[in-house]
This record gives sequence, structure tokens and C-alpha cells, in this order.
Amino acid sequence: MLLGGSQADTPVDRDFWGRLRRGESSRGQYRLIGKNGDESWLEGSFCPVLDGEGRTLKVVALGVDVTTAKLEAVDH
Repeated sequence: MLLGGSQADTPVDRDFWGRLRRGESSRGQYRLIGKNGDESWLEGSFCPVLDGEGRTLKVVALGVDVTTAKLEAVDH
């Protein structure tokens, strides 16, 4: 999960960002919470960009909004 503000300090989020900092990519569906509290879902990949010494410089995310499909699946 990818949550903002005080909600972001969970074991799941710390593990997710820790793996990215260690250079591990992640692919899946991710729950996003906007500043206004709205929920959305992203399906995609988070890929760390490493420097010459293997340290994470930044993370590139590529994804598709799958919120509508997730909400429709819950309704059925």
C-alpha cells in the first residue's frame, strides 16, 4: 500500500520503501490514498534507478489506474 501522511508509517509501507531503497523492484496492485482521503488503485511497477555503486538514486513508477475495475469487482 502507498499511503500519505501519518497513515504511511505502517510495517507494510516501511517494508515496501525499504526494498526499493535496497534496489529491489516491485510489481503489483497498489492502494493509493490522496491528500483528500480519496482511494484509488494503481497496477504497475516501481523500479529503483541505481548509481554506479548500487545505491538507489530515485524510483521510477509506471502504472495504470485500475480503480474502476477494483470497485466493480467488489460490487460483484
